[in-house]
Amino acid sequence: MRSVLSAAPVVVLGLVLAGCSGNGGLPPPPDRPEKPVQAWVTLSVPKMTCDACPESVTRRLGALEWVEYPTIKADLETKKVKFGVNDVKSFDVDALREALGDHYGKGMEIVKGPEPK
Repeated sequence: MRSVLSAAPVVVLGLVLAGCSGNGGLPPPPDRPEKPVQAWVTLSVPKMTCDACPESVTRRLGALEWVEYPTIKADLETKKVKFGVNDVKSFDVDALREALGDHYGKGMEIVKGPEPK
């Protein structure tokens, strides 16, 4: 009985962190020239809950060609992400959700934007 109880905290921690994959398997920061920002977007990402989440969300959003990677600011405390869009016509909510994946995409909401610069 004692060995089962001593393993319980590890199992619980594993379940809590299951949605947060840290930086494993994330795309590298994009290697593309910067473009002028046409609009700003602010997202609410309630599932951004651990120290690794802001980097994970940043890298995922940075994979979208119309998101200006250097402008992405993910705030763990407020669970909000602000970023610049370099092509407003390409802005796509479904693409945002897909880029964020099942974990971060669920519950994600647009707070502001895209708002012209």
